Amino acid sequence: MTARPGDTTHYFSTPGVSLAVVTVTVAGLIGGLNPPGPSMSSLTFAGIAGLGVVHALLGTVVIYFVERRGTRAQLHVHFAVALVVGVAVVLLSRGNGFLLVLSLISQSVLYLPTPGIALVTGACVVAEAVALGTGGTSASQVTNSFVGFGSSVPFVVAFSHLLVRQRRAQAEVERLAADLGEANERLRAHASDVEELATTK
Repeated sequence: MTARPGDTTHYFSTPGVSLAVVTVTVAGLIGGLNPPGPSMSSLTFAGIAGLGVVHALLGTVVIYFVERRGTRAQLHVHFAVALVVGVAVVLLSRGNGFLLVLSLISQSVLYLPTPGIALVTGACVVAEAVALGTGGTSASQVTNSFVGFGSSVPFVVAFSHLLVRQRRAQAEVERLAADLGEANERLRAHASDVEELATTK
């Protein structure tokens, strides 16, 4: 991972971000477990609830350790599993639990390169479209749900990019401060050497 070990200022998995993941997950579960139209079976209800818990754990606890101790390959595996879980929730909830995958899209922006972001976002969009298209809901409900999802995704992506840029700027400022400190140390050492040389003469 790109963050320096022990340097928590360069990590994205902070308490604030984890709280946001849990909040969005709960919101997605509320929508997914209370869909309009025919009620879902108890098995589907339990499946969505269980996958929601897994999603929250992946987006908080698992990513916390992967970011700090994991490898790039483990990060990719993490997102593959999280994507499967998120897509499953969207499909099982007939598209009504789409808020849940917004946290996954956001984290893809924080951790993955552009192709990875496109893959995660595209998969979530396709899953939502399929779920709405096969869910048996009315045209107006499909339109409202897809417009809500479609308008949320660009906002989440843009906000996450802002966070990435802010962290990069912070890292650059800290790097420049460290370089300046090292330069000052070298200057003081040089001045001391000059003073000693002048004394000996």
